[in-house]
Amino acid sequence: MNTIPTVSPLEVLVVMELETIRLEHERLSQQLTVLPLHPDADRALLDFERSMTALQERSGRLERLLDGMSSWGLEDSEMPVAGRHHGELTAA
Repeated sequence: MNTIPTVSPLEVLVVMELETIRLEHERLSQQLTVLPLHPDADRALLDFERSMTALQERSGRLERLLDGMSSWGLEDSEMPVAGRHHGELTAA
């Protein structure tokens, strides 16, 4: 009998959100390097600031979610997933 490690749906969402935040941060960092060259630099700076604020808010929401999971005592091995037994899904 083989065992296949599983992750909870919440873990998947957290990892996806972290990756989205990382990619957005990378995009904004690249945008910042060319900002002075933009033909409408004032507008581009406002757009950049709005995007950075949105990214910070998104990061804050994720941080609060993770803090909440911790305070609720939810560990990955305790997440309710159909078929999970001690953090693993049993395969025949």
